Amino acid sequence: MDSFVESAKGRLLATALDWTDEQKAEARWIHTTSHRAAALGFQVTESLRRSLGPDDPRMLQIISLTLLYMGESMKWEIGSGTKAPRDYRALHSLMRRGISTGRQRDPLHIVAGDRGRTCTLESLYFRALLLARFGSGNLTCKQIEILDQWL
Repeated sequence: MDSFVESAKGRLLATALDWTDEQKAEARWIHTTSHRAAALGFQVTESLRRSLGPDDPRMLQIISLTLLYMGESMKWEIGSGTKAPRDYRALHSLMRRGISTGRQRDPLHIVAGDRGRTCTLESLYFRALLLARFGSGNLTCKQIEILDQWL
């Protein structure tokens, strides 16, 4: 999935003109795919919460990837043309779960897209909130992508 998304992002962000209907459909696909990956990750954390326990490193990895895809979904919402009301309950629930372990600031290595990243649950949570906020303003997808790379 990540290789398809990275390929589509490259095409979309390289154009200087307004997006065609086909390009808008690609942006919707990125948004929908990221949203579904985040929803699946949230369901997995809910299902495995009791069996793995909050301190299991696999649980922290699932939470981190879920937070990453929540941010991606919020970032691409503007390009997709969808403006559904946002529900932050899952985002806050994941962060509360991370805080309950006391490991919200521990460095984690995640691989997404074309590179690995070292981050924390706290930074991924903050990233998702910032992308949601900036995505609801006047910034374009290109500007939000630049902001995200800086974050």
